[in-house]
Amino acid sequence: MLLVAVAAVFTVAQGGLASSSVLRNRITAAYLAEEAMNGVKNMKDTNLLRILNGESVNWLNGMTSCANTPCGYDVFGANGEGDLGVCSSFDQCKVKMGTYTDLTGVYRQMNASQNNPSTVDTGFVRKIYIERTPGALQEKEAKVTVEVTRPGTDFQPFEVTSYIYNFWPAP
Repeated sequence: MLLVAVAAVFTVAQGGLASSSVLRNRITAAYLAEEAMNGVKNMKDTNLLRILNGESVNWLNGMTSCANTPCGYDVFGANGEGDLGVCSSFDQCKVKMGTYTDLTGVYRQMNASQNNPSTVDTGFVRKIYIERTPGALQEKEAKVTVEVTRPGTDFQPFEVTSYIYNFWPAP
């Protein structure tokens, strides 16, 4: 009888550990999606500030390559801004984790992370799609979708969709 009770406790504990792993992966996916969404919004806001300062740039400058092709986002981009690029140049949008410039546990999607000995593949893949709204709103609105998956596992894809807007008149 004691053996059955001990086995039951271990079975319940094993189920709890499995569900905590699933929950941890869902939370990580949510944060990865949020980071990418905030990065895209920051790029849009930077473009609008450039327009406001008289520069002749499109409000979706740096994002148009993501219209028909999935893109990745790396928080350590050029000039202190995030970097958005097609997945083929971002190692097929795999998310890696490592130590970069004295920061430990940083998630990145850049090919440069392959040369870092501390980099490990997380198993996550993050893809960003940006679609202009057709018709009259084409220069005023775009739909941003971020999808986070873990290929080869039973992880259910995590997807977030939001809209970004151009509040300034065209230059």
